[in-house]
Amino acid sequence: MRPVPRFLADKALGLLYGDFPRTVRLESTSHCNAKCITCPHAFHERPQGIMSEELYLKILDECVREKVRKLHLHNFGEPLIDKMLPRRVELAKKRGIPSVKIISNGSLLSEERARALIEAGLDEIKVSFDGLSREVFERVRKPLKYEAVAGNVEGLVRFRNEMGRKNPRVELLFVSIQENETEEADFVDRWRGVVDHVDVTRAHNWGGDDKVAKSSVPKQPTGYPCMRLWQTFTILWDGRVALCCLDYEGREILGDLSAQSMRDVWHGARLAEIRRSHLQGSFADVPICAHCNAR
Repeated sequence: MRPVPRFLADKALGLLYGDFPRTVRLESTSHCNAKCITCPHAFHERPQGIMSEELYLKILDECVREKVRKLHLHNFGEPLIDKMLPRRVELAKKRGIPSVKIISNGSLLSEERARALIEAGLDEIKVSFDGLSREVFERVRKPLKYEAVAGNVEGLVRFRNEMGRKNPRVELLFVSIQENETEEADFVDRWRGVVDHVDVTRAHNWGGDDKVAKSSVPKQPTGYPCMRLWQTFTILWDGRVALCCLDYEGREILGDLSAQSMRDVWHGARLAEIRRSHLQGSFADVPICAHCNAR
């Protein structure tokens, strides 16, 4: 393991990043209509659901009070399945949250939904789109249809421009794996200038999971602490707080917002213990972190 620099102490990181998370990731729903080979949703066992409005408003109140700058209304599901999504976006924007974002598979991004999200004030949408050709795309992102998703993305940009809006910023996310890596460069060329940005990344292993598709270039865990522990806060649809966005089963639960505040969980004993383990390089103390190659 590489030595952890002396300045990387919990107190120093707390001062650097503040005493409240920079980014709150809220799982409006855990339901998904896709079974992508890069994602463990096809075999995950955690109960699925949609966050209640009461719980959402409680969380939003605290985000506003604590001056959270980034609210992501997604985690381990397809956010457009949540019919209340435009209202959630609108409430967050009206309450003063600077940046509200979703990540979507794009399959449900009809003209009606697209216009509703634009009107609501969504700041950013990133669409996962892992293939240039229909054959590769549909092999990776089962059972979605290439033409439908591509048309939805192009439509969103067109509607936004027609409505005279600058937002949402529209990005595509291409996760490079063995099945699609030969299309990577041409994919970027195809979509450059159509959307606002194309992001290419390597597949991670979802906290050490070996059931999902892999990159042909092995990615090894580093010996450094994971900065997510000081930067982000992940809330599951039922109010439980997971360690991070990669903990798709909720194996490491830090607290429950039905009975606690986000501040209580953020400064709680369990998260403090996990941070100490990371600073000491004792990643095996936290099973989901032991082999995670995203840190």
